[in-house]
Amino acid sequence: MDVKNVFIIGRFRKSLDAYDILCQSTELYQCLGILSLDQFDRARFDGPVFVSDALKNEEIMSEVFKNTDIVIIDDTFFDEIKVIVEEYNPNIELIRHGEAFDKLKCEKTCTVDKLCILIPTYNRLNHIKDTLNMLDKQTADKSRYEIVVVDNASSYEIEELEAVVPDGLKGNTTVYRNSCNIGLTGTIANLFLRGTQKWCWHLADDDAIPENAVETIIKDIERFGTDDLGVIQYLHFDLEGKACDEYFHIDSLESFAKSFISLVENKNTILPLVQGTLIYLANKVYNMDVIAPFVQYAFTYANTMIPMDMPILKGLEIHQFRMLQHNIPILEYSPGRVTWNMKCTSLGLSTIKYLDLKTDAETMNTIVGLFNFGMDDVLFDYAVVGISDPDYLETLYNNAYRHFLKGDADYYFKKIIELSKDGEEMFYLWRKYGIRQG
Repeated sequence: MDVKNVFIIGRFRKSLDAYDILCQSTELYQCLGILSLDQFDRARFDGPVFVSDALKNEEIMSEVFKNTDIVIIDDTFFDEIKVIVEEYNPNIELIRHGEAFDKLKCEKTCTVDKLCILIPTYNRLNHIKDTLNMLDKQTADKSRYEIVVVDNASSYEIEELEAVVPDGLKGNTTVYRNSCNIGLTGTIANLFLRGTQKWCWHLADDDAIPENAVETIIKDIERFGTDDLGVIQYLHFDLEGKACDEYFHIDSLESFAKSFISLVENKNTILPLVQGTLIYLANKVYNMDVIAPFVQYAFTYANTMIPMDMPILKGLEIHQFRMLQHNIPILEYSPGRVTWNMKCTSLGLSTIKYLDLKTDAETMNTIVGLFNFGMDDVLFDYAVVGISDPDYLETLYNNAYRHFLKGDADYYFKKIIELSKDGEEMFYLWRKYGIRQG
């Protein structure tokens, strides 16, 4: 079998993933090197690594591309890099990173019959209409996914909800209505009981979805979906320009904690972004064959406000399955659509501390710190959003933060509560914590 020479161009973490794909292929490929478009760690790759400036060095690049059969290019930069590469050698085969697994003849771990997308909704007809329209425009063939909408006893007739389903999705969309309003966390927990396929994606009714989201999920399942993979989780923010593995393979609470701490420690990645990934509903895809024994914990711990995470934590606790963390977003930020409540979430997350998770104290403290918003983040939200509820901070303190805050931090929080009663809190927050608009 002939050996084909391959050169990889892109962000380093994505390039390393492309290199892993080469190693999994049923054909023979030799990686001539990687051209990194961001920072990198040479110790993680034995071959030659070039920096982006090398593209302008005709002597180096002409020598590289002279012996190259295939160039794998990061999807984000494909059109830009394609022009440059073809100037050196117009006969080279160019492959997008997202197409590498299929085009390089790698064996699929499993085949996805269909992806089931479950969407809870309540009194947000316009939001879910927009979300369904985005699902109608997916690059994946509609035979590869179906949609289940679960309405939590909205004030309008169910026929009105059914009417906003696009014509292109009417054949594979089912709408259910709860007989009464069972609350947000009750509806989220019930999604685990409404799935119709082995693989289920829980999606919120106010999420903005890029056109390749379903295709990305299906490709990940077919590449990594072994019998012990219980969940795939995606970021809700872009790590572009930051050195990080494309995937984390997690098999315990300890590796769960370490993987997310590594994201926090990544250059310019702030803790609230990582916390958002953990408490987000719509970035998780479940293998129901594997996760089923742990669904009970979504109901048992619904008071945490993150019932979708409870089966994950309890399964990892006893090493029952693996979790795949794919460090890309499959959602887009859409100002004006997201309806998220920090007070409600903060109160719920305070109960994480009291979960009976069997792990060491350091790991448990890390997990608590990852899920719970820090005092500064809560105060920033309070100051910038301009919350008018006079009992907002006091409720948060009595029900959540008094269990965590010590020393000066505890004193300052109580002082801010006191000042908030007479309208001086904005000045105090800005002066003491450097919090300012924007």
